[in-house]
Amino acid sequence: MDEWNFTLPDSPSQRSAKRKRSASTEDHQSYLWADQYEPKSMADVCVRGDKVRELQGAIESSAIGSRQGHYKLLLLSGQSGIGKSTLVRLLCKSMNYDILEWINPSNDYDPTDSHTHTMTLFSRFLTSSILRGSQRQIIFVDDMPDITTDDIKRQLHSILKHIVYSPAKFLLIMVATDAWMESLSYRDYDSKLNRSIDIIPAELNTDLRVKHIKFNPVNKTNMNKVLKNILSQEHANVPKDRLDDIIEKSDGDIRAAINTLQFDTIHSRKARKVPSKKKSGDKPPFDDKTGPLTLFHAVGKVLYAKRNPNGTYESKPEHILAKCPVDNDTFITYLHQNYSEFFDDMESCTTLLNYLSDADTIRSQHDWQDTSASIYRGLVSVNGIMINPPRERTTYRQQFFDKPRFYEAQLATQQQKLENYRKDFMASVQSRMADYESQEQMEYQDDPIQDFSEDEFDDIYGDDDDELAAFMDY
Repeated sequence: MDEWNFTLPDSPSQRSAKRKRSASTEDHQSYLWADQYEPKSMADVCVRGDKVRELQGAIESSAIGSRQGHYKLLLLSGQSGIGKSTLVRLLCKSMNYDILEWINPSNDYDPTDSHTHTMTLFSRFLTSSILRGSQRQIIFVDDMPDITTDDIKRQLHSILKHIVYSPAKFLLIMVATDAWMESLSYRDYDSKLNRSIDIIPAELNTDLRVKHIKFNPVNKTNMNKVLKNILSQEHANVPKDRLDDIIEKSDGDIRAAINTLQFDTIHSRKARKVPSKKKSGDKPPFDDKTGPLTLFHAVGKVLYAKRNPNGTYESKPEHILAKCPVDNDTFITYLHQNYSEFFDDMESCTTLLNYLSDADTIRSQHDWQDTSASIYRGLVSVNGIMINPPRERTTYRQQFFDKPRFYEAQLATQQQKLENYRKDFMASVQSRMADYESQEQMEYQDDPIQDFSEDEFDDIYGDDDDELAAFMDY
């Protein structure tokens, strides 16, 4: 390992604090390609054009922007290595804005100094930056302070509400990189370590001075261009299947792809003298350490069920379920809605439905809160769909997936039950009212006073109007 002289990448804040030195004065293997080939201009950024325009428009419409808008806080979220921080720096430079960046003190810990809470330092940083800031200065938080406890979250929320509600004009851009903790069956929103609801208080979610911009992973086409350009400048060569494999495993993280490419290139140079073993034609399975799939990407992984030359799955069912952003029951509902477009014969559909029925039986025989039953149901259902042979003429055309009609049917059923309940209730009320009116009518008809004539009434009770009025009032 020492002879490779390979260095692991620094954290974002460390990379921003340590500017890379010229490659001409360093050994070829003593710098990271991810830093060496960092984008120098907006044309080199791999972020989608609509996201670039959205961020640029938000800056121009900010409290310090050219349009004198209302935005004071921008939250940029997305997975690591997709160019969020790089885009902010290059865009601010192109728009002639200065950046005042927060550096997390945990990276520069000095045991001899007296300890001051990080959130206290963060509050002082924001306050001083706003008070002493200019119209051409953007406050940038690339390395978020630690907010893993409820007390720290409340402090952060109090700080953000205080500065957003203040009359001061400023623009604060915060970058939140997606990170998940391990989960038994899948990675959902509750297993996310830095959720937007933890960073932005609920009171500011609908505030016009706050905007949340979500960034997507880098697409494979742009990533392929970047990696080939790096290989060209490094005078290195990587087989196409290996390059495709690096892109697939990076899961949209271009920084990870560049680091993997550098490591793979260095390793291949050292291994050229060693006889290579016969390589399998199969692509390696999903990397468990990559970020989660989007919902419809996961649905496509199951329904298309791409296979290696020897017939094994490119993506294993357990890996797909582990990366799915929703719970297993919801995911199976989406599969059940869209499976029919991917099978040509009734026999395949029958086999699939038998698996789904068995999976439903497993789920129904246990407590609905039992996650184990949900895991088993997911594995049986996904395997039952993927085990069917692919279509004879499989075309990977763009297939539009539908939302499950199950929820509409469930809602319609609930509404119908409520309507039936309302009708039964109104019928019961009308029945009771009819009985009451019928009884009242009978009492009225049996009243002997009604059978008296006016003369008979006067003979018994008198004909004095005052007495009659008093009697009626009584």
